[in-house]
Amino acid sequence: MATQKFDLSLRLRHPDADLKPISRSLGLGPGTCWTKGDARLAPDGALIGGVRDSSYCSVQLDASVGADLESALVRSLQTIAAVQPELELLVSSGGMASIAIGWFADGDAGVRLADTIVAEMARLRLTVDFYLYLSTGV
Repeated sequence: MATQKFDLSLRLRHPDADLKPISRSLGLGPGTCWTKGDARLAPDGALIGGVRDSSYCSVQLDASVGADLESALVRSLQTIAAVQPELELLVSSGGMASIAIGWFADGDAGVRLADTIVAEMARLRLTVDFYLYLSTGV
């Protein structure tokens, strides 16, 4: 039987807005966050030169809330729904909000998302960034 694992995050992008208030409203700390004009930093905090040309924030969602991707998405979307007005403003002002799904599998594996989940993502104005990581068995 193939093993499956996934990772979920909310990713926010905007030409120039400060995105940290949205992550604070969710009660989740940003994993990676910067605002347009901030100095570019390496993961260790060292300056790498230049400034950010747009704003970005990645908020880790708790993938442990369900045993499967659908359950975790349902719970995550319930959390995200609390900031729906802020997401609406973000998107209407030129930004983007995405659910990023990292899917890790070591064989034949798949998942089907219910239409209700896709509809809720659309209602919240969320796009989906999907990253598939297959083990080569090497």
